[in-house]
Parts: sequence; structure tokens; C-alpha cells
Amino acid sequence: MRRYPRKYICLDIDIEGEKLYQEDPLREVKAFYMLSYIPRVVMRTKHGYHVYLFIEIDEKDLEKHLIIRYLFGDDRARWNFDYNKYLIGKGVVNKCFTSTELYEVKI
Repeated sequence: MRRYPRKYICLDIDIEGEKLYQEDPLREVKAFYMLSYIPRVVMRTKHGYHVYLFIEIDEKDLEKHLIIRYLFGDDRARWNFDYNKYLIGKGVVNKCFTSTELYEVKI
């Protein structure tokens, strides 16, 4: 299975559990279709999806990276972890665990 480098934004879209839909019921729609002209690959995972947006991460502008992930519905716990790292000047992790990826979804 093809792996995508961390230099691209990766959204972790978990869809299991009622709480996730209470947080943001349009999570999947945002990740798949919002600004759909941006090249992307969607991978099905054990708990939802990984959406690789082919937007290179600029280490000088991590705030923009975090805003994009927030708007597209990235997993909130993962996003909060990276945001807190950003606030203390430690960068952003942007880690999707590829071991949970099952197959590529054609959208």
C-alpha cells in the first residue's frame, strides 16, 4: 500500500461513536468535498478515514496548517495536541498512523 509523506497535511477523520457526530455532524462532508479542487487521497482506516491534502506544510507558517486541519474536521484530540505543541514552540506533529489504513477510497 502506498504511504504519503508527512510533508503533506493529513486529516484524521474518525467516524465511529455518537460523540463525534455531536461535535461536528458534517465532518466527513468537509473532509471529502470542501474545497475539492485541492488534490487529495482518501484512505479508509479501522476507525474512519485519513485524508491526505497535497498541501505542503510550511514550517514557517504552522498556524495556517492548523487552521486548515481545523476547518476540514481533523480529529479534535489530535488537533489539540498539535495546537498545544505549536503554542509552546515545539512545532506540529501532523501524524496519521498508516498502520490503521486499509485501502484507498475513490471519491
